[in-house]
Amino acid sequence: MNKNDWVAWARKNIPYLNKRTREKYMSIASIPMVEKHLHYGVERLAEFGTYLASLDGDAAKELGEDPLAKLVNDKLFTLKSENNSYQGDQKDRWDAILEVLKLERMNVIIPLEIMMDFLAMYNPLTGDEKKFLKNLAEANGKDAPVEHIKDFIANKKPRNEFVPKPETSAPATATATIENGEVATQVIPNIDGQLVSLSESIKPFLVEGVQMEGKVDAGMLDTLINDLTKLKARLNSANTTA
Repeated sequence: MNKNDWVAWARKNIPYLNKRTREKYMSIASIPMVEKHLHYGVERLAEFGTYLASLDGDAAKELGEDPLAKLVNDKLFTLKSENNSYQGDQKDRWDAILEVLKLERMNVIIPLEIMMDFLAMYNPLTGDEKKFLKNLAEANGKDAPVEHIKDFIANKKPRNEFVPKPETSAPATATATIENGEVATQVIPNIDGQLVSLSESIKPFLVEGVQMEGKVDAGMLDTLINDLTKLKARLNSANTTA
């Protein structure tokens, strides 16, 4: 069955599956001998199918009749335990392999053992974090991403520090001057920069699955929301009268 026939058949017989889910199943079906590896689950197998499809003909042939087994064995891991049953940490190892493969497609080479250490402490890399590592390798050499991740692990840094924030000007300070016994108009510079900096500092915490360290002071959050609401009203008023 070719792709067009499969799409037509799927729309008619399994209309409850969306396009993305159908694509995952097609990716999985393209993996030779995939039936031996169903314990890895849909998401992992679909990722491998995508990787396999990205290889040129010769590279794909080098992986042999069972490319998934070949790849994992090349990464110094075995697919089966002595009694031919699933080992609990195999999926964790495969997650690390997938991360390494994705980075390799971006010309970022991270040793598998380092990626396993990273995933033991943190969630998988986000798209922005992968792009940062790619830029880091291009700017500072292939070892720079490895050293960055090793330093991140060794110092147990907060996840929102993985991608360094761009430097911004010093925080604005509201100062008043006295002229003829009256308080002059206060001028706070770089309001746009301050708002961008605040927004960027909050965004990492809004990503689904991100683990937050420490407790959140709900009262302080309410104060921040209230202050931002007042600031928005003031800026709207200033723009209206400008």
